[in-house]
Amino acid sequence: MKQKLPSFDQCFCCGKNNAVGLQSPFYVDGCEVKTSYVPTKNYCGYPGIQHGGITATLLDEAMTWAATVAGKRFCYAGEIKVRYCAPVIEGEEICISAKVTGSIKKWLIVEGKITDKNLKVLAKSEGKYISLDESSDIEVKNKMNLTGECFNFL
Repeated sequence: MKQKLPSFDQCFCCGKNNAVGLQSPFYVDGCEVKTSYVPTKNYCGYPGIQHGGITATLLDEAMTWAATVAGKRFCYAGEIKVRYCAPVIEGEEICISAKVTGSIKKWLIVEGKITDKNLKVLAKSEGKYISLDESSDIEVKNKMNLTGECFNFL
């Protein structure tokens, strides 16, 4: 079952009120976090090709959410590696997904990927994520208005 994740209105990736952001909602689908996105000319590096920084941003957002859902506490990246496999083309829908694949000490190991409509891998990533301490986690949840009725995975 697919469940929409919350967002901070001004988040560059998922914030619905960030006029210059990507405004891409993320979902939990089984053990993965997913979203789809159609690259626009505003985020191209070369004409018709999405800038690699935007590609990395989408992967980081998905991996952060995957770690957050798995750890039941908001997380941040300590390290991200991105492998660009093929151009991300303006106007062609892409699918972004991420899942936790393991842990090492305090780190959650997360893998992400971006595919096109034919399931061709355009980019893949691996990252090490760490959970916020309890008071910082509560502060983020308060800023996102996640007090009271909350999502079952947070």
